[in-house]
Amino acid sequence: MTTVNPNRFPIYFEVPNHAQLEEKVNSLSPKDKGDMEGHVYTLAKQDGVIIEEWDKRWGKHHLLESDGRLIRAFLHHLKSAIQQEAHCAEHVAHLVVEHSPLLNSIHWNHATFSELVLRAQYLSHLINLKHQLVQKYPNLRLLCEDASPRIRGWKAQETFLLTLPVFLSPREKKHLEYFVSVAQELIQSPHDPESAELILDKLLERETLRPSAQHLESHMRLLNIKKIAESQINGSGLNRADESFFKDLFIVPHGGDKQAKFKPLHPFEAAKEVHAYHCDRMLGMGLTAPTMLLKTPNLAVRLETIRQLFHSAALCSNRTIIVDENCIRGKDIIGAQWLREKAFSLFKSSDIPNEVRDHIFGEMFHLCGASRQIDQLGEFLFFGKPGFEVEDKYRECAMQRYTQSQIFKEHQSKFSKIGSIQLWQNDCGRAFDYIVYDKNGGAKLKTAPKTLVHSYALLGIIKGSMDCSSGNSLVQFDCTKNAIGNFWDMDDELSMPMSNDFWHIRLWQLGLPQCAQPFDRAFLLLFTDPRLLDKLKQLQHSANIPDTTYKAQVERLSRIIDTFRNEVSKPKIELTPRDLFFLLFGGRKEFEEIKKIFNNDKTYGAEGIRISPIELFEFHLPEIGRNSWYSGDENEKRTVGENMRALYHPDLP
Repeated sequence: MTTVNPNRFPIYFEVPNHAQLEEKVNSLSPKDKGDMEGHVYTLAKQDGVIIEEWDKRWGKHHLLESDGRLIRAFLHHLKSAIQQEAHCAEHVAHLVVEHSPLLNSIHWNHATFSELVLRAQYLSHLINLKHQLVQKYPNLRLLCEDASPRIRGWKAQETFLLTLPVFLSPREKKHLEYFVSVAQELIQSPHDPESAELILDKLLERETLRPSAQHLESHMRLLNIKKIAESQINGSGLNRADESFFKDLFIVPHGGDKQAKFKPLHPFEAAKEVHAYHCDRMLGMGLTAPTMLLKTPNLAVRLETIRQLFHSAALCSNRTIIVDENCIRGKDIIGAQWLREKAFSLFKSSDIPNEVRDHIFGEMFHLCGASRQIDQLGEFLFFGKPGFEVEDKYRECAMQRYTQSQIFKEHQSKFSKIGSIQLWQNDCGRAFDYIVYDKNGGAKLKTAPKTLVHSYALLGIIKGSMDCSSGNSLVQFDCTKNAIGNFWDMDDELSMPMSNDFWHIRLWQLGLPQCAQPFDRAFLLLFTDPRLLDKLKQLQHSANIPDTTYKAQVERLSRIIDTFRNEVSKPKIELTPRDLFFLLFGGRKEFEEIKKIFNNDKTYGAEGIRISPIELFEFHLPEIGRNSWYSGDENEKRTVGENMRALYHPDLP
């Protein structure tokens, strides 16, 4: 509980002068003025003023004697009125008066008073909800004084109520009602503690006004690793990773371990992968590996800028200028020297790889070397070392000959990179490995909390993942709980389809048995947030992503919100993540037909091939993965069979 300091004025309060206070006193009704005299009398005694017991009229005679005491009396009167009107605790009324920017002077009006009462009511309700949540789920620790993301998220909501500098609009009230509805559902309905924590954390993640320490740390690590990657690209030091045979992939070592991966991508794909991560952050899911765009400076543009500077320097060297009023003419040596030094500075920068410089020095040697056998002759000539001076036109020519060569085309491909850089998630395993190699993988996948699996499935639907295979999903297994703690989504360059079509989406996680279970009402309420669509549209600003792709994503999220709002109005929730998938993308008929084909295939047994939902969603539904089932040996196939039975027993033999 906050300790009330009676001698402190509110944070945003502008202290009035004596004339303003006198005007305020004169505007009071006789009853209010009498109450004010009583407050001043009480405060004076608290301040140690000696007042005779018989002098009950002291407040009337000394009402305007102390401006500070009178202001405190006015504020005390306001807090008491708010407390009475809002039916809230004293410390709540105190917080509202102390922190509201609306209360910036002594001349508050009826509208301001009503707003302060409304904020006190909301704040009191939030505090009560917090206590009820902790009573039901002690592990939430919302009443502690640490700085965990969960506590910071809740305080952000309370701070919003206290410090909003304008009146609460209908939109803001609607958002508060949404926030309260999720918390109330967690209190009123049965949820296991782990699910309640997941839902509340996702709710509060959106409310935090600043990035958590974990996100900030990840961002700073990425910035640092990005510099390392750029240096390695320029120095030809990137090492190809062993993750994929189908595309270039490089590891970026840092501190003796591979800390990030860099994928050269088309600008369209790189922008989509970065957008997918920002969507995750906006939704508060925390299921996508931190991702950033990496774009090295365009080598051709940098070299052309330098060549133009040498060209201009050559022109200056040949241009005559008037030196003084006597019309004495001379060369523009100073202008040429300035341009030349500027070109040298750009040429020496880290943006130009050493290999590129060496080839330009070689061209310089062929132009001006005269077959002299001197180490570094081309470099000495290019920079005009003493005894090796040459004209700028030769430097320009050397650069031109290089940029017209075949080796330059190879260097452009090698050094002009655009793509994404993404943090590796250490201590994780691929979901594919759990299915194919780990004999206990099915049992482990079954330990993933339903809310976590639903979050991962919904995130994939919103991002529109076209390649969310089990090979692109990392599983974080919590050994202390002997259960899956999180999934990490990787490789989103094929997300964001241009239309919401069944054959374009690949989400292996929809095959998990948890996705055949209905959503929880509290989880559905998470996506009734009235601000979600606006937040998503604010992210959609890359020129490399077509408007049709953005439009398809807005359509998906809009339909999800409408579907969830409709579902929570029902007495019983029946909607599952798989239902939602088919509702948005179609394909339920195809799903059943493919399953029927396999079950009617008697090649390997009388019951047919009992195909599991993971196999359907992973490999046979999307066009991109059709017929791409693993090519492992019989032992691996047996492991897959055992894992499928562990996941779907008794549905599968």
